[in-house]
Amino acid sequence: MGGWRRWPGLVALVALVALAEGSAACQLISGVDDLTVSNAPATPDAASDGTDAGADATTEAAVDGGAEGSTGPDASGDVTVDTNADASTDAATTGMDAPSDASTDAMTEAGYCQGLSPSPLFCADFDEGQDASSYWSSTAGLMGSVNLTGQYAKSPPDSTLCQTTSDTGFAYGEADLSEGNPGTYTFTFDFLIVSGDTASIADMYVGEVDFPPWSIDVELQATGNQGQYSVDLWETLYSADAGYSVVTHNATGLIKKGTWSHVALVLSTPDGGANGTGSLTVDGMLTTFSTGLVVGSAPPFAQAGIVSNEAISATAGWVIAVDDVTFDWH
Repeated sequence: MGGWRRWPGLVALVALVALAEGSAACQLISGVDDLTVSNAPATPDAASDGTDAGADATTEAAVDGGAEGSTGPDASGDVTVDTNADASTDAATTGMDAPSDASTDAMTEAGYCQGLSPSPLFCADFDEGQDASSYWSSTAGLMGSVNLTGQYAKSPPDSTLCQTTSDTGFAYGEADLSEGNPGTYTFTFDFLIVSGDTASIADMYVGEVDFPPWSIDVELQATGNQGQYSVDLWETLYSADAGYSVVTHNATGLIKKGTWSHVALVLSTPDGGANGTGSLTVDGMLTTFSTGLVVGSAPPFAQAGIVSNEAISATAGWVIAVDDVTFDWH
């Protein structure tokens, strides 16, 4: 269920100093048997272009920042993405929301993570030119891959591109915290559905927070309208005998393919072993709920991307871009 680990698993800031009396100072996978898990250390010179070496250049969604890829096959067919595809501007594309004020401008110039104050325990904006795995605590893919891409980005220049080639594959990045304590946990990320299964009962988990043996998943459910998905929360408690129980929380929000969406999942866990409360905000639409979460001894972790793919079309895969990820506790 979800991305369960099967546990016991600016713009370079350029400061121009005014010229004064003639002196100046200036100071930026493809088969069922292929299961990959990576927690490679950061390698600044291992830049990735966010695509498998043999990927065909096909995409099917308008992209953020005014760029769009070439039109590819229908989502029910094989999905490949070439992040080297030529970008073109188009007034009809779905772009980044315009900065609302000077503070947003400053954050963009400094880099998303550098602009956050106070700094969260985990933050990744994928904009330093390293391999995708160096930003996450770990990455995983089954019939899927996780790469860096410069073709889609909420905060330019890059994001993580998660893609699968099967209706049962997964591909995601994971953020780990070192220990779990009562308090408030906040998991936020932006994501873009580039392509995905649109069958009326297809679903996919785009995000998950785990406090083993408990987890909660942000589920996208196809609505039957092309390219639109409703949102639910699946709260799961796993038992020692490999069984589990599920509680579903209906959430408010509608996700549209080709448009960046922002997710904020907040979980509050009181002292004394009492159950907690939670909230999910999707593009400003708030849902609150009570939860059976009790923080245990195992450290919590969060996942974003194609955490679990329960698509219906046998050949359908998903392509999801993820950007500006935070996971924090206080």
